[in-house]
Amino acid sequence: MHDFFKDKVVAITGGTSGIGEAVADCFAKAGAKVAVCGIEKDFEQESIKRKAAGKVENVTAEVVDVTKPGEVAAFLEAVTKKFGEINILHNNAGIYKRCPSLDVTEKDWDELIAVNLKSYLFTSQLMAKRWQEKRVGGSIINTASINARDVEPEAQIYCVSKAGVVMLTKCLAADWGQYGIRVNAVAPGTIPTTLNEDMYTEEERQELSESLPLKRLGSPEDIAEAVMFLSSDHASYITGQVLFVDGGWLLVK
Repeated sequence: MHDFFKDKVVAITGGTSGIGEAVADCFAKAGAKVAVCGIEKDFEQESIKRKAAGKVENVTAEVVDVTKPGEVAAFLEAVTKKFGEINILHNNAGIYKRCPSLDVTEKDWDELIAVNLKSYLFTSQLMAKRWQEKRVGGSIINTASINARDVEPEAQIYCVSKAGVVMLTKCLAADWGQYGIRVNAVAPGTIPTTLNEDMYTEEERQELSESLPLKRLGSPEDIAEAVMFLSSDHASYITGQVLFVDGGWLLVK
C-alpha cells in the first residue's frame, strides 16, 4: 500500500500535533510530499519537519486559520506551487470543549462548529473545485469521531459537530463522485492526544483500556494507517464511508 504514495502530494489541516502529526509522519515515510497547517502561532516549522520522518525537503508547515477560507485557499495555492497538484486532503483540524448543555453559549457553539464542521466543507470545496477544473480525481478524508454516534457527557457541541462531519462526508461523496473525487471519514475512539489529555486520569485511562475488547487505547498511528488506507488505491471503490477505529468501543459502550 505504501508504495502508492511515492511523490503524491498530501495536505493536512490540524497537522501540527496529535493525530494530524502522526498522519503527516506516515505519509512522509511512504514517500509523499506533505503540507500541514495549524492555528498554533508559535509552532516551529523546522521542528515539525524533523518529526515528519526527517524528510525535510518534502514537508512544509504553515500557520492557517481554517475557519477563514481565504487563508485556506492561499495555503492550498502555496502547496501546489511548491509540490505540484494536491492528490489527498485530510481535514483534521478540531477543537474540543466540555460544558453542561444549559451553560453552552452562542460563542461556544460558533467556535466549535466553525472549526470542526464549517472548515471541512469549505476546505473540501476549495480542493474539489481545483480537481474539477483540472479534470483530475482526488481523495478527501475527514476526521469524525466515535462521538458522532456515542454521546459524551458535557460535550454536546462536539458530538453534534462530529455527527455533522459524518453526514457532510456522505453528501460530498454523493455529489462529487462523478468527478472522480472520493470522500470518506475516519472516526477515532479514545486516542491520547493534546486535545483530550485533560479528560481522564491515568487510572481512568487504564480502566478504559481494560474495558475495550482490544484491551488498549489507540494511538495516533492507528488512525494514520486508516487514513492512508482510505487514501490509497486499495480503497479506490470506497466512498461515502466512515471507518471507526475505536478498539471495539462501540461494541461495549
